[in-house]
Amino acid sequence: MGSEWLILVPIPFLSMSLVRFGVYGIRRTRRLRRTGVTADGWIVRNAARQRRSDGAKRTFYYPVVAWTTEDGRTCEYESSYGNDSGFGVGAPVTVRYAPEAPDEFTIEGWAPDIPYGALTVLGAVLTVGSVTALILRFLAFWP
Repeated sequence: MGSEWLILVPIPFLSMSLVRFGVYGIRRTRRLRRTGVTADGWIVRNAARQRRSDGAKRTFYYPVVAWTTEDGRTCEYESSYGNDSGFGVGAPVTVRYAPEAPDEFTIEGWAPDIPYGALTVLGAVLTVGSVTALILRFLAFWP
């Protein structure tokens, strides 16, 4: 009876974290769609960050968006959604933000539902698979 199967033990906890993060992102995006306020904004600049992707360092660009809230406050925040080609500086965008916390916003048409959904599905599959494997392994050693 080897102990190599013990590597499965942390996988459900890690995969449940993926599910939690994905569900949080989906709920946040949906809440902003339901209760958020829209404003006309523009892309001020692109914030560049180095990330590892496919074993190589790549530069991802996150748009910094400026807009004015309903009560006249000027806002300028970096989006949590980026890509590897950048966004057109000066391009007009429509922003949907939470009035009580304008730093919580999405750019209309750039909603990251697909990545959040993919994380949720991947986490659920890994959780179910690893828990099933652990249960089967445990039952195999039951006297």
